[in-house]
Amino acid sequence: MRGIVNSTIKLYLKTRYKKLEYSFSNPHVSQADLLEDLLFSASETEVGTQYHFDEIRKYQDFKERLPINDYEDVKLDINRMMHGEADVLWPGTISWYAKSSGTTHDKSKFIPVSRQNLKHCHVKGFWDSIAVLYNNFPEAKIFEYNNLVLGGTLYDFEPYPLTKFGDISAILIHE
Repeated sequence: MRGIVNSTIKLYLKTRYKKLEYSFSNPHVSQADLLEDLLFSASETEVGTQYHFDEIRKYQDFKERLPINDYEDVKLDINRMMHGEADVLWPGTISWYAKSSGTTHDKSKFIPVSRQNLKHCHVKGFWDSIAVLYNNFPEAKIFEYNNLVLGGTLYDFEPYPLTKFGDISAILIHE
């Protein structure tokens, strides 16, 4: 049974790798498409309204319209989001925040992880990585054997318990 699963997944990964090859060959097209999707998704948020995301059509417009920010510049917005405010930097409420090691004035920073980000970045990135692995090592049999996944920790955010924070691996395993 495991051999059937592995060979079925290998067929899926071949198709996925062909899409990756297109992105490798046309990175500017892939990046422009992604920027357009992100701007459209965030167009009705506070930041999207402030900077008129609905009017931005290309990277140059984005670059000219938005200032360069660091974590300190968005920290208060992220804090508002962690307390349940919707439509600040991304549509809806964000329930998960990846906690990173300290690279700013704080010991840690909290990176919002939306459902869309989880699906289109982290989960997709996993499958894309496996597609590259199987392309480079077609004899691989990852799905024929048991695997061990070690994840991090996920915590409740005490001021607003609907919000969770922790390691991105814990968020992925949780979902």
